[in-house]
Amino acid sequence: MSDALKTSGMTRLRNYFLTGFVVCAPLAITAYIAWSLIGWVDSWVKPYIPVRYNPDTYLPFPVPGFGLIVALILIT
Repeated sequence: MSDALKTSGMTRLRNYFLTGFVVCAPLAITAYIAWSLIGWVDSWVKPYIPVRYNPDTYLPFPVPGFGLIVALILIT
């Protein structure tokens, strides 16, 4: 018999889990770092945005990334 037919169900399940983990872990870490960076930049920039231009005063929910967009516009 070939080696592919000898593998048990638990071995395949373990291999699928590890493959999924290797694929998803970098994506999750990148998303977490990006979300943290956006929040950090927003916390630094939003206090300097005038109230009439700040969407938090008009909308009932916060707009993540608005401070980052303003910072990028002002830098360039």
